[in-house]
This record gives sequence, C-alpha cells and structure tokens, in this order.
Amino acid sequence: MASITESHVEGILSACTQNSGPICESLNQCFDMNLRLGAGDSIPWSESEIPAEFDGPGIAAILDVGGESVVCLVPLSLPIPDWYTSPNEGQANRLQTLAMEWSLSMLPPDLEAESFRTVTCSNLRAALISGRPTEWSAMMVFPVFSSLADSGDPPVSKILIVVPLTAAAVLAAEGTIPTATPPDGTVEAAGLEEVFDDAPEMPADYRPRLLLPMPVTISVRLADKKIEMGQLLNIAPGTLITFNKSCEDLLDMYVNNQRYCRGEAVKIGEKFGLKINEVATEDVRESHVMY
Repeated sequence: MASITESHVEGILSACTQNSGPICESLNQCFDMNLRLGAGDSIPWSESEIPAEFDGPGIAAILDVGGESVVCLVPLSLPIPDWYTSPNEGQANRLQTLAMEWSLSMLPPDLEAESFRTVTCSNLRAALISGRPTEWSAMMVFPVFSSLADSGDPPVSKILIVVPLTAAAVLAAEGTIPTATPPDGTVEAAGLEEVFDDAPEMPADYRPRLLLPMPVTISVRLADKKIEMGQLLNIAPGTLITFNKSCEDLLDMYVNNQRYCRGEAVKIGEKFGLKINEVATEDVRESHVMY
C-alpha cells in the first residue's frame, strides 16, 4: 500500500476541491441537512491557522493510506445533531459510511484508503495536534453555508481537511468510535480501549483475527432471469434483454456467490456505490401446499 508523500498533497487537495459537491452531499445525507460548501482555501499546516470553530467538540473522519492519514474535521457548530455521541445502529452506520464515501471523494485515483473510520472528539484542535502533522502537511478550509443563504451571508461553520497526519491512531484512540446505543441508553459511545476490554473471553486457541485478512469476492447483481438456450445463442450487439424487476427495487450484493445484503445504487463522485438498506435478508415465499 502506497503511503502519502509530499508529492501527493497537491493531488489530494485538488481532489477535495473538484469533489466538493459529493463531499457536501455525503455530509447532508449523514446528518439530514441541506448545506453547500464554499470555495476551499488551502494553506500550509500551522497550528496557529486552525480556525476557532475547531476549539471544541465534533467528529473526525480518518482515511488511512499506508502509514499516513487524511483527516477531515467537522465541528459541533455545523451544527451536528445531538445523536452523534450516542447514535443508534442506523446512525452509527451513517457516521462510518461518511468516512467511506469521503475516502472515495478526497483521494486521487492513484491513492486508495486502506481503512477509514469516523470518531468523535471532545476537542478537535487537541486531537488534530495529537495526530502529528508533518512539516510539509497542508490544510484546506471549506466554509459551509445553508443552501438558502444569499450571496454575502456568512458561513454557518467550516470543515477542515489536513493531510497528512503521521499518528492518526493516536487521534482515534483519544476519541471514541460511535457505536449503537443499547435500549437502556446506559452506554453512549465506546472508546477503542473499551471495545477490546469489554469483549468476552475466548479460548486460548480462538484466533478470529487470523480470518480478517482472508479475501472474499463481492458482487452487486442487477437482476436475473432464465432464458432458453436458443435465446442465448441469438444474443448479439444491440440485443435488448428485459428483466422483471423495477428500477426502484433494491440491488443484491453477493459474497462468494451467497446473497449477503441489499442496497440502492448511488453515485459517489464519478464512481458507483451501493448504499446498504438491508443485511442478511431472506426472500419470503408463499406456500403452495393445499390444506
């Protein structure tokens, strides 16, 4: 996996500028907002240049590329909805999907995120500094406006992108990974240490992590149907094949040819994506047995 070098910084900032629309769209979908981004302003990294909006709490989307990371900070003043520190399962998935979608929008084609996650931070400035930017790191500040704002209206807030960080794992450890809130509401968000400390004890010979690097093939299936062999042999360029499936129906995602989940097709920048709506669903078939 390639790491972020000084020569990559300009390409990453350029990708952020070109994809400001998809970046904002992902933000709007995550928090059910109606915002737009203004023109981004890129400057060399400087602790003194961090805007005042980031002196408080918020979220950080961390995109790992090799040993370095790109981080995007979103302050509470956006305003982020109150559920961000204690989300339910769907809201926790939204926060992690935000990081995934941003990894596609913020990185140029020659770089690919090795991992990504969204964490909450009590102080974004302190968390950013703990991530240890390099001397040649750069920042990009996007003003955020209401979609109804008139020309000349001030931004409601800002988002800040910094590239690269050399110790984003420290930032993540100091923050918390949003997880689903249990029905009794006793746990708000689990920190990294809590996630592993609270895990049930396993037998000494149990090594689930050995399975995690195992590659699996996933595919998204538009539709399927049975046709006669004669129809198959008559297929030629220009042949139109119709399927008994609505354009509004969910698409099936298969893992090693076994259906795993369903979702809807979405456009992320210039790429295709699948937004998951259902996991581990089964078709319900009506019984034809006569009683």
